[in-house]
Amino acid sequence: MTALVDVVFLILIFTMSTTEFRSLECAMRADLPRDVGYNQLGPGSESLVVGMYVLPPRWPGDEQRRLHYRVGMHFTTSLVKAERRMRRYYRAAPERYVCLAPQTGVTTQEALTMLDLLLTIGFDDIGVGGAPRD
Repeated sequence: MTALVDVVFLILIFTMSTTEFRSLECAMRADLPRDVGYNQLGPGSESLVVGMYVLPPRWPGDEQRRLHYRVGMHFTTSLVKAERRMRRYYRAAPERYVCLAPQTGVTTQEALTMLDLLLTIGFDDIGVGGAPRD
């Protein structure tokens, strides 16, 4: 019985030590020099994550496809409200880096529409990412 417990703990320790946690790479901060190079960032600038999600059906048989937008820490299902929020972020810091993160289920056309909207607002430093893939 003792050998079995030892084997179980060894497997547990091995699993815990080899597990890798992934994150959205374009949203991670990098400690780069801010005073040289293209797109110099001010001391208060932060990146902005714009997420796009497809909401699950409300009830069985619901065929309506609904998109959910996340702009920073604010969530909405209205593209107009998301645009207003992005314009506020742009007015606060026009040089801000934007990470567009369409998740599983979002069509290419929907992601391109959001990208076009970000460019229309005036953002010029935009990265595209999504859910990490294995």
